[in-house]
Amino acid sequence: MLGLWLWAGATGQIAEAKLRAGASAVPITPFGQNPDWKGPVQPSGLWGDEKNRIWMAGFGMNRPAEGRHDDLWARAIVLDADDTRVALVSLDLIGYYQNAGFYGVDQALKLLRPALKLDAVIVSSTHNHEGPDTIGLWGPALGQDGKYADYLRFVDRQIARAVNEAVERLVEVRARFGKSRPPALRALQVRTGYRPPNFFDDELRVLQLTVQWGKQKGNVLATLVNWNTHPESMESANRILTSDFPHFIREAIEKKYGGTAVYFSGALGAAEIIGDAPLPKGDFEQIGSRRFPLHPKTRRPPVSFERTQAIGETVAQAAFEALDNGEDVPIDLLRVRSYAITSPVTNPNYLAMMKAGVLSAAGDSIATTLYYLSLISKQSGGGLRAAAEFLTLPGEVFPELIYGVENFRRTDCPQAHTGRPYEPAIWPLLKADYRFILGMAPDEYGYVVPQYDFVPLPPRPFPVGQQAPDACAAMGVPAHYHETNSVSYEMAPAVTCGIVRLLGGSISSFPACANFKAASEK
Repeated sequence: MLGLWLWAGATGQIAEAKLRAGASAVPITPFGQNPDWKGPVQPSGLWGDEKNRIWMAGFGMNRPAEGRHDDLWARAIVLDADDTRVALVSLDLIGYYQNAGFYGVDQALKLLRPALKLDAVIVSSTHNHEGPDTIGLWGPALGQDGKYADYLRFVDRQIARAVNEAVERLVEVRARFGKSRPPALRALQVRTGYRPPNFFDDELRVLQLTVQWGKQKGNVLATLVNWNTHPESMESANRILTSDFPHFIREAIEKKYGGTAVYFSGALGAAEIIGDAPLPKGDFEQIGSRRFPLHPKTRRPPVSFERTQAIGETVAQAAFEALDNGEDVPIDLLRVRSYAITSPVTNPNYLAMMKAGVLSAAGDSIATTLYYLSLISKQSGGGLRAAAEFLTLPGEVFPELIYGVENFRRTDCPQAHTGRPYEPAIWPLLKADYRFILGMAPDEYGYVVPQYDFVPLPPRPFPVGQQAPDACAAMGVPAHYHETNSVSYEMAPAVTCGIVRLLGGSISSFPACANFKAASEK
């Protein structure tokens, strides 16, 4: 069904069209002087005061920021071809929302210049654990909001500024694509507590845009890198604002190529950076060509910016190699689609946080939008071919939900299977050679866990404040942490069945989709 939608109208005369692109990087660090920040600045340089502080997100509560190592950014790439214009924006934040009431992407859209004529603005977060709390969960204590309202409104303005500037800089470009699965990158990924299955999206994808005409001809305009693990290498003890290893990826890429580097996280799920879980053997941790000694008792490496830099530079090296072995592909058309989905909120912790005003109130359900963008080449015979596809995910989606749960499920513990059917595989529905997955876009609704391994499912009660044990806990399988930070067990079928619909397919043959309803359906 996807092919029918994508190739419709492929025969006949097609107007000549060229790909244009623009890029911008706008700092969103709540530190130091900024002409668009009118709020208080402390002597340390941090924004805020005693009443409004910058609380750092992603680990535990009561982690106030104390300084800055490098800037956080709103980085935008705008693509334009054949009367279709799309903005892709990456934020160095734990997550953001399309509509959180007083802040969110919808507020940023109101600040865009009317003449921009954008068909879609897709905003993703890297899921950085070393930046401000933009969700609310990581304030001074449990149940106390960690968001700083004036800062969030500032972020909205900077999103709009990044997009406005990127459109102003549109030039004709050449697109080059690359991808790779180097062992050095796979060695950086580990699942939380070694939760099975030991499966990851280990592919790195790259899009590079080079100026075609004028004085800047041959210069790299922008390089987009898409990879898949939590940016949290500086860990929970850190109090210094940083974009973590994406900073060093972008720094290395911009040093080599010039232009603006933009990093997007993908299907993260339980994937963490090496060292988050104790290493079972050896005396050191290997990151690229560098070694970091392990603590003899904790079996973990020391946390340092030197180590984080090694991680970023290893990823950047993989991007260099992917581009060296990549290909230039002419892009003549863009096509973008969206599809709204909904899910009930069944996590009692989330419902309590919403009631307390810590999380943006959504009632007993949430709604979000899935996006699909294809970059299309005209063929010599008059047909069209999708050279690259971009797909968004509204949270930390377990990668087996993308590649196919049935083929990549856990096999260590048959009794752990809940009996729920496997969700439809998404990867086989994408047909392009280059398939980009943008996570936390446009919303961050926590972990999206396959239902066959979601514990507990009704009618078992949800253990408030606790993690449910695994059926094979006696074999060393960790408790189910991710479910405590998931909106609902219904999110996995909502996302995967919604994507099938987004791509023009039928869900009637998938038992997991039996109860699926789009956001507009009752």
